[in-house]
Amino acid sequence: MHELFECHTEEHFFNEFKNNIEGIIAVEKLQIWVKNIPFSTYRSINEPAKTAVRINKDTMQPLLKKTLLWKNGAVGSTLDVFCSDANCLIAAIFVNPEYLLGWFVIKYKDINQAQAKQTELLDVIKLAGYAYERMVLFSMVNLLTNPSKEKSPATNEDLLTVISSYVSQLSHQLKNPMTAIRGYSDLLTNGFLGDINPQQSQSLETVIYNLDRVNEGILVPNSIFKMYANRLNKHMQEENIEELISHICSVFTRTNQRSQVRMKCIVEPDLVFLTDRLFFEESFRGIIKTLMHFMEVNQECAVKVDIVDNALHLVIICRVDFLHQISCIDHFETFISNLLEKGNFTEMYSLWKKSTLLWAFIGGSIADAELKDHNLKLTLQLCA
Repeated sequence: MHELFECHTEEHFFNEFKNNIEGIIAVEKLQIWVKNIPFSTYRSINEPAKTAVRINKDTMQPLLKKTLLWKNGAVGSTLDVFCSDANCLIAAIFVNPEYLLGWFVIKYKDINQAQAKQTELLDVIKLAGYAYERMVLFSMVNLLTNPSKEKSPATNEDLLTVISSYVSQLSHQLKNPMTAIRGYSDLLTNGFLGDINPQQSQSLETVIYNLDRVNEGILVPNSIFKMYANRLNKHMQEENIEELISHICSVFTRTNQRSQVRMKCIVEPDLVFLTDRLFFEESFRGIIKTLMHFMEVNQECAVKVDIVDNALHLVIICRVDFLHQISCIDHFETFISNLLEKGNFTEMYSLWKKSTLLWAFIGGSIADAELKDHNLKLTLQLCA
């Protein structure tokens, strides 16, 4: 990891950036101005007295467009708002070209020599934008995770680990009440607490549906963060696949009123395979649910399972209503992702990404996808 990405304080960031810049050409003076998040003003890192500076949007645009602006000669230009000195380099700190995080002011003894090194300087400055954004995010998450600490000490802990810790806490706080609500809803739906009329049944379906939305929109990222932070452990053992698939298919019986899709499971009763039961169920259920987003209503969706060349093959056969017809889809994961992104289906996109990542985590892949006359045949493969 580049040393700039290891900075967890502004002072550390300032020193590391200065070392990187001086490694290219000698610097006479360096200033770093950064945004007073979440406000619209800017302040100086190395001169704390300079704060609450405002920059209008029109003034920002040339800097955001070019990243580097050379201020040659005397003062008196629009660049004076960034720096009152002459003969210096003004460089933008940003990742999103619509959002200025701050700017560097670098004064050189010989500005002509510095301009000859523009390409090398631009590489470091662009990298610094990503590093500073990472540091800000790290600080914010650390504050949320450790509210009792006045200042977070410098640490080598990776940002994703910190985010994962925060999301885990959030997931835990949400999961307890959601489990209770879902449990009582299931008891009522199944008639264990007495008979219910169709109107009450429909209301319970709405409750269950919205609980799933919370799970997909908020709790789903927890698994993704854990994967990237290397905090997931597989527990592989022989599992009865017919039992697993039947259980997953039964979960969707309650959605019949909404989607009118009837799940059909075609698996040999004695078929066993080495896998992680929890992640298998979580990933496969998410893949099916994403496909339901595109399925035609009032149909039967079949899941056929067998073993081919020592690998488990799960074939999903259903009717779908995609935007256009394709006989063979080479990159099905990308194809579905693009459809969900274009449609702005954030919750479903999150569920799909988590499900395919978990499927890959336990040794799975999308082996084949065929779409003809609105009939989809999707083959998932799982290696032991």
